[in-house]
Amino acid sequence: MGCSMKLKFALVTLIITSFAHAGDVRDFSVRGVTPGSDSIQSCDTLSSSFGGEAVLEKLLDIPRNSPDWQLSVDYQIHPASSNNSNGCKGGYKLYDRKLAGALVRHDYIEVHSQNNLVYYVRNMQQLNVGKTINECTDRRADMVSGLIAKHGKPTIHRKQNGFEHLIWDYSPRPNLQLGDDKFEEYEAFIKCEMYTYGTSFALMKTETKVHSGGVMVDARQVPKAQKTFNAEL
Repeated sequence: MGCSMKLKFALVTLIITSFAHAGDVRDFSVRGVTPGSDSIQSCDTLSSSFGGEAVLEKLLDIPRNSPDWQLSVDYQIHPASSNNSNGCKGGYKLYDRKLAGALVRHDYIEVHSQNNLVYYVRNMQQLNVGKTINECTDRRADMVSGLIAKHGKPTIHRKQNGFEHLIWDYSPRPNLQLGDDKFEEYEAFIKCEMYTYGTSFALMKTETKVHSGGVMVDARQVPKAQKTFNAEL
């Protein structure tokens, strides 16, 4: 293959790659939920990770009524609920009494939708990930590398000793917010620090969120009923 042909091939590859990651955020996901997905199905799937106490005790492998753990369910996602067409939220906290009652796991998620189409997902976690800060930073590096390998270079990538913040922004103008129909953004914030209140362990805090204004526009175009009727009494 000649030099000019190689250059053309490289340019075509670059263009294809660029278009694959451009336009909107529908190839991004938060906890397996992507913009444009069916809200009821998505919430049903999440219910296995954000259920009631019995579901979470099994998920977290905690003996029921164990004196070593304290589980607090803030929000439960109920499967097969018609309310899930509008979205859902779930959250819980797990405290380890053997570690001076430290909060060792906190998980919260919220899903917003219109006409049963998911347009916004936000997940926050706080996790005990090991004994040393290196165990956290190594995990963070793997997570960041995985995101970039899957989605390409982010629009913004901030790095400090304690955290990394990545944003893929496909919005046509800056300063758009939740609910704006031009707002297309995926964001990941991952922080590492040491927990030192009565005990010591590496603490990871994460926040991931995705918002697609394009899905909101699609949701408004869902066919509406042709007629409405009054009851006869």
